[in-house]
Amino acid sequence: MYVMNKSNYLHHAHILEAERAIAHSVAHDHLTNCFNMTIEGNPDVAILETDRFTIEDARTLKRRAYQAPLGERQVFVLITNSILREAQNALLKLLEEPAQSTHFVLVMPSMHTLLPTVRSRLAYHTHTQANTEEYANAKTFLQVTIKERLDLVQQYIKNKDREGARLFLNTLETYCYKQGIQKNKRVLSEVLFVRNYLQDRASSLKMLLEHLAVSI
Repeated sequence: MYVMNKSNYLHHAHILEAERAIAHSVAHDHLTNCFNMTIEGNPDVAILETDRFTIEDARTLKRRAYQAPLGERQVFVLITNSILREAQNALLKLLEEPAQSTHFVLVMPSMHTLLPTVRSRLAYHTHTQANTEEYANAKTFLQVTIKERLDLVQQYIKNKDREGARLFLNTLETYCYKQGIQKNKRVLSEVLFVRNYLQDRASSLKMLLEHLAVSI
């Protein structure tokens, strides 16, 4: 079993899947619900909007991100359709070792254009149309016994289906956020822990999913 070293459930970097047309509304709601912050007139909230996030944009963000916030925390909201590979690599260290009291919120149509190393450092939320069956599975997973949860994850373990497991974790995380952060903060913390290790192909899918089933 892995030794856990988990931080506060208020993760430092979030990815919101949402279409560009509703990006500002989604970001506004997320900052209100997760950070208890408003966007309008807040010097500690910076919105960086671009069609394609480049290496120069990444360098600008890195310079600004290491400045101290005026209040308790600062949040950088990045709204874009895509992030170039070299820009993602430039952002990686910033996401790994963020400045104190600094958070990042990426709003994109799809997280699947991001490198696995970047995705693994982001808390996932979706504002696309929900799959009813997937949401039902997430709800069931939280309500049944440990033995039944262990049985539910066997489909991913037996088929060595890491992608299916990742999608399940994403759905579970989104469901928990919709049901309430405080109510589900333990589950959210465990999901983040498991998904981060899941990106490592050398990690044991069986151990990770069984840990999740037992620990929540």
